Amino acid sequence: MQILVGCPVRDRAWILSDWFDHVRVAVDKVGSLDLAFAFIGDPRTDVETFEVIGAQPEPGHVVPFAEEGMPTPHAWGIDRYHHMVELRNHLLSRVRVLEPDYYWSLDSDILAHPDVLVSTLDALDSHPQYAAMGQRCYMATNDWCTSCAQLTPLGGLVRERVEGVIGVDVIMAAKVMTPAAYRIDYVVHPQGEDIGWSIAAREAGLRLGWDGRVTSRHVMRRDP
Repeated sequence: MQILVGCPVRDRAWILSDWFDHVRVAVDKVGSLDLAFAFIGDPRTDVETFEVIGAQPEPGHVVPFAEEGMPTPHAWGIDRYHHMVELRNHLLSRVRVLEPDYYWSLDSDILAHPDVLVSTLDALDSHPQYAAMGQRCYMATNDWCTSCAQLTPLGGLVRERVEGVIGVDVIMAAKVMTPAAYRIDYVVHPQGEDIGWSIAAREAGLRLGWDGRVTSRHVMRRDP
């Protein structure tokens, strides 16, 4: 079986070497997966990031995407969400051509826990009703803003802090997708493209799970 790991990247040379190391440890613990990577970004203007990517020994797939005139990184607003949807859908187009058994969409500032992939694949195997499984991390510098949520009738998010495997409406930042899931496009949403994708997946009849048994570290910003 093959697992393809990837995400959009921009100005990530400071963390990517550690990111790769954490991914390899998690994949090696499974022991039966062929590993490959896929990224989207601008190699012309982000030379250091793509030098790190190009130095890796595993198969790597790069989708070039010009960044001139793009919104400022982390200036989150509707323009930025439109841009992220475009990036992620271009990357998904490559994923669909490559047809891995699993696509691990792992944001480039998340350092995977050594046991996270063993746990996630166990959750998918034990709960085949789920087309994608979110992985526990935190979306802010506190322990309440988890990477999954339930939707309220008015479109709000209620964060879940369960430490087991549960069904959820929204998964964010770190998730393993089966082919049925990675065929779903991202959709613009005022609270982020992951919410848009999750809603689109559910509208397509897919069910989403979240594995809260293992927590990966979401670094979020470079130390000054």
